[in-house]
Amino acid sequence: MNIIVKKSDSHCIEPVQAFNRALKLLPLNLYQFKYN
Repeated sequence: MNIIVKKSDSHCIEPVQAFNRALKLLPLNLYQFKYN
């Protein structure tokens, strides 16, 4: 899942990338939490 950012919103790219990383890691973290 990627969020499209306009060039005029370039100052928002870093938080968006961090948000995308968190979304990718969330299922893995839930899996580890549930089955540890």
